[in-house]
Amino acid sequence: MRFHQLSIGQTFRFQDEIYTKQDSLMSVHAGSGRRRLIKRSAEVEPCRDETETAAAAPTRDALPTATVLAAFDAFHEQCRALLLADAADPTRQDELNARLEQARQAFLTRLET
Repeated sequence: MRFHQLSIGQTFRFQDEIYTKQDSLMSVHAGSGRRRLIKRSAEVEPCRDETETAAAAPTRDALPTATVLAAFDAFHEQCRALLLADAADPTRQDELNARLEQARQAFLTRLET
């Protein structure tokens, strides 16, 4: 079967990897979530059932929320220190700090949804 013959959302095997067709040219790798351009004429093999798809996708244990937040806070502090060390003007430091804090809050909000 050719890639263009698949329905959008259909799972298939291409070069011994499992993908899901996203649109007329793009697919998403089942394990990594990375997008890949696939030629319309590429030879693909539709997956027969969800068992084949699940077997190809690596399982990942979810990290505890506290671990993710601690890692992000450490990253945030490193970024803040680097940015503020590079900004000699105190007004610029305040602006950078405020913008970095906005980005931090936006990230935390996304984690909640």
